[in-house]
Amino acid sequence: ISEESFLENSTFVDELKLRTSYGITGQQEFGDYAWRTLFDTENYGGTPSIILSQLGNDDLKWETTRQFDLGVDFSFLKGRLSGTVAYYTKETVDALFAVILPGSTGNTRAIANVGSTLNEGFEIELAGHIIKSENFNWTLSFNITQNKNTLESLSDDFVDDEGFAIGFGGGGRLRVGDPIGLFYGYVSDGLFQDQAVIDALNTASPTGTYQRSGTSLGDIRFKDISGPDGVPDGVVNNLDQQIIGDTQPDFFGGFNNTFTYKNFSLQTFFTYSIGNDIQAFSLATDTRFTTPFQGENKNRAVLDAWTPTNTSAIIPRLVYRDPNLNGRISDYYIYKASFLRLSTVNLNYSMSKELLKKMNFLNSASLFFTVQNLVTFTSYSGSDPEATNLFNNDISSGRDNNRFPLAKTFTLGVRIGF
Repeated sequence: ISEESFLENSTFVDELKLRTSYGITGQQEFGDYAWRTLFDTENYGGTPSIILSQLGNDDLKWETTRQFDLGVDFSFLKGRLSGTVAYYTKETVDALFAVILPGSTGNTRAIANVGSTLNEGFEIELAGHIIKSENFNWTLSFNITQNKNTLESLSDDFVDDEGFAIGFGGGGRLRVGDPIGLFYGYVSDGLFQDQAVIDALNTASPTGTYQRSGTSLGDIRFKDISGPDGVPDGVVNNLDQQIIGDTQPDFFGGFNNTFTYKNFSLQTFFTYSIGNDIQAFSLATDTRFTTPFQGENKNRAVLDAWTPTNTSAIIPRLVYRDPNLNGRISDYYIYKASFLRLSTVNLNYSMSKELLKKMNFLNSASLFFTVQNLVTFTSYSGSDPEATNLFNNDISSGRDNNRFPLAKTFTLGVRIGF
């Protein structure tokens, strides 16, 4: 656009460019011979046998992704301000996924084309020379992205009557029309502090049990939201589960500052995420005792669990077998995971050209000090608000499984060029 006649003499616009693209790509990385039924030899009861090792799928085909991009690139004021604004849509049809099979088939999993997903959003990148002088310069670059992810459709073979996906492993639930990465579970209402409250709820319940028969003081109280007719029925069961969180951030991105003063330069790089939730999966499992105590590591938070003399505690009571199912998926263990992280700090000193000439054998020399993952600002109390997933798939995203946190790294070095 900047080369059109109405802008070719502009002193403000250096470059203004409109770009668009559309493409279709295939994806076949689902393993060799996944469409074929395969057999293998086995020793069964001392007798040579042939067993089914893979259940084939004659309908298997490539996963296809259609992507459309529309953007504007610009540069103003002789490069003092530049950037990109872009919009995109990315639709994947015939998505490939490993589905769980009935035990009667003789196999546990098979690859299938299960449905379609849609990603759409925008990206903004800006870069500017904030201060530009003889000895001191400051440049700032910034980017922000918003992505909306939706499960558009599923094959009828993998959908129940409520639209939820069935036959998928991976620690999460999928529903047609919703984003991938939603948390579905129970809504909590604090911890039980009064036995009379538990007795009253049980008495009012048509089954005689509001929550669980083993519910006691110090257990999590879950809300009765709806019954078969959409109204509370006095019983907490699967019908009372709802959306309790979303692992997808509203916005995410980063920004980079570069300061230079004579031969010194300082670079700082921040990353951020806003609006995403995280499930403290490890906190829920590491503060209850569902299996024999021997050989189990526990979170030190159990030292501040609920007791009759410690009723202000956040951790539910410690009880063998967890009769109230306190560890079930609920908003009690869903936390806001927005964060701002100072990912990289780099301080560099470059030897002056005059000094290099005097040494006569070096073309360049610099001393640098780098720190990575210096500090993270977040309200989440776990080890890392950027925990990705539980089972290495998108369905289980946003689950903090107590993985090793990001380590701070300090590096001091010298760069020399001859």
